[in-house]
Amino acid sequence: MRRGGAGWLSSLPKRKAEFIEPMDCAAVSKLPNEWQWIYEIKLDGYRAIGVKSDRGVNLYSRRGKSFNHQYPHIVEALAELPEGTVVDGEIVALDKSGRPNFNLLQN
Repeated sequence: MRRGGAGWLSSLPKRKAEFIEPMDCAAVSKLPNEWQWIYEIKLDGYRAIGVKSDRGVNLYSRRGKSFNHQYPHIVEALAELPEGTVVDGEIVALDKSGRPNFNLLQN
């Protein structure tokens, strides 16, 4: 099926929005040097999965523990998303220079 057409999303299987354990990174001795690989900057933070379902909003650690009390502003922002949304991301604290600072995040 050609991606990019309006109908390809509706052809995907449906499932209930819930925690999905994220994939872990795999260590490699050499990076692939092929055109189809894309690299991202590694941000030093906490991996988080946000879920907006018919039961409410939940923010989970990568191991499935609740982050709702530690990051209420993120939970509040997730409430604006449509029901059935799952977001996978990194919670990062930035210093005054705009650089990620893990010590700030821990405190």
